[in-house]
Amino acid sequence: MRYARRLPPALPVLLCAAGLLLADALNPDTAAACAVCFGAAQEEAVRGLQAGILLLLGMVALVFAGVGAFLLAARRRIRRLALHSPEAT
Repeated sequence: MRYARRLPPALPVLLCAAGLLLADALNPDTAAACAVCFGAAQEEAVRGLQAGILLLLGMVALVFAGVGAFLLAARRRIRRLALHSPEAT
């Protein structure tokens, strides 16, 4: 005697929700972008967004410069200590 496999009760609801989300994502009206995404260069929001991006890139550059400066200082200190240690001779 074979038993029929039963689907989980939530599966049809999940499939329906996934289908609706897919249909909504493929709708061109829903996928249309705002003026910031289209790149209207004269908008205040676009200029503010560009300034924010530049600020964040500057912060990343400062962090990288700080890490590099620390590594160079540590390298110099290790070399200086190695030259003055008794085992160096």
